[in-house]
Amino acid sequence: MLDVCQAAGDANEDGGFNLRTRAVTVALLRKLLNYSALERAEAELREWLNAG
Repeated sequence: MLDVCQAAGDANEDGGFNLRTRAVTVALLRKLLNYSALERAEAELREWLNAG
């Protein structure tokens, strides 16, 4: 568990985005996500999108 949570009553539109950003940041810091793998996946996605 990343222990990232939304504060009660925080219903603004940016809250969900900030929550996702915090989750990704925590996962990177805990080395649960590999930055190099994310870069490769992003490059592959761009290639795939440009091919279509």
